[in-house]
Amino acid sequence: MLLAVARQTTKATSNIKASISTLPLPTRIIFDRGKHVEAKDCITCGRVITWRKKWERCWNEVTTCSKRCKTTRRRELRRAKRNITSTITSPLETAALDETITRSATMPPLALKTITTTTATTTTIPSLTLASTTTAPPLSSQPINLIDTSDDAITTNQTVQQLRKERKKRKKLLQKNKRAKREGRQDPSIGRKDCQTCAKASDVLVRCRIDATKNWFLICGKCWNKYSGGVPDGDLKHPHYCYGGVWKNLHKV
Repeated sequence: MLLAVARQTTKATSNIKASISTLPLPTRIIFDRGKHVEAKDCITCGRVITWRKKWERCWNEVTTCSKRCKTTRRRELRRAKRNITSTITSPLETAALDETITRSATMPPLALKTITTTTATTTTIPSLTLASTTTAPPLSSQPINLIDTSDDAITTNQTVQQLRKERKKRKKLLQKNKRAKREGRQDPSIGRKDCQTCAKASDVLVRCRIDATKNWFLICGKCWNKYSGGVPDGDLKHPHYCYGGVWKNLHKV
């Protein structure tokens, strides 16, 4: 049995080699850049490839016009090899197929299709072919709902929409305040701070110490006169007073 398989494989290989040798890549003579040169078509995209000096020793091996076409050609050869391998069960047939794919790199797509058909019809052995008995699972007749309509999903969606509206509202208000500041129309109370003793909003506050705790306070001008006696460095009547600077509202128009 193995001897018969070997003979049949050898016969298929000889048929493939004969087909390859009788299908050379055609060339022609064209007038290019002031002189007549040889030209041929790319076996992948069909563009014209003209003869060049750097291809003088390997002109017969040039079959593609670019690296992209070369990659596409190799992909087609791999796909053809997979299609043929699905019908091969003998190691001898696999070796013959590898040799065929290697030598078919210089063949046009039509020739490769011819060789693929020849190999599939010549090397297939009915006694060794295995039939597939797997069946696809039955398809459900119920429609598939891709939208989640549960209560949690609806609540989450509403929460996200509400957060987006609030963020958009804050952004619009911020832009409105900036525009009013540039035009001198903003609210005078923006940026003010309250006095820590009388709670009156002011644009200018004095930072100072006013009691035995030695904590710093921001007080208005009226309260400052009360705790310092109107003297920047203090006097003997106010021993706990200590000057610490001035705060000003930089957002004031």
